[in-house]
Amino acid sequence: MDRKKIIIISLAVIVLLTLVSLFVFFSPLNRQPAEVVKTEEKLPPLANQIKQLPPPSPQRVANEQNYPLGLEQFALAYAERFASYSSDANFKNLKDLKLISTPKMQSFIDDLIAASTLGSLGYEAAAAKALNSQLVYSKDDKALIEISLQLTKFSGDRSQPVTEYNRLHLTSIKVGEQWQIDEAEWQ
Repeated sequence: MDRKKIIIISLAVIVLLTLVSLFVFFSPLNRQPAEVVKTEEKLPPLANQIKQLPPPSPQRVANEQNYPLGLEQFALAYAERFASYSSDANFKNLKDLKLISTPKMQSFIDDLIAASTLGSLGYEAAAAKALNSQLVYSKDDKALIEISLQLTKFSGDRSQPVTEYNRLHLTSIKVGEQWQIDEAEWQ
């Protein structure tokens, strides 16, 4: 036989022996079954394990029932976007909100951007989180919502952020089938 054939046959035998030894070593047939521990504890019924929440207050139920459909989520998202900013973002948060604002609010946003000195002293930013909302006034096509916000403010000259709590009043009007924000006023 020539030398190449002997080398190939030798390598094939070595690989075959390796595979057989791995199969024998890792075979599920060689494993001992896990020991099953039986406990005689009796667990209470599932209903008793779940902590029962108290029912909501009548004021909260009335407040949630009076919200026009979808307005609360719309107002919460608008308030978070309105209050969040970064000097690096070039007012993108406000520019995005113009699409869901009335012409009056769009003009207010344009004036706010023009008068802003944001970033003139270095990096500034705020992250807003809407904590809750309250429907102050509601009529068929107009509503006033008060949003409580947690603002975490960052600055280039501070190592730790500062957390503040503020309220924002949003006046919303219905244009066609959609709600739009007509006014935003910090309290």
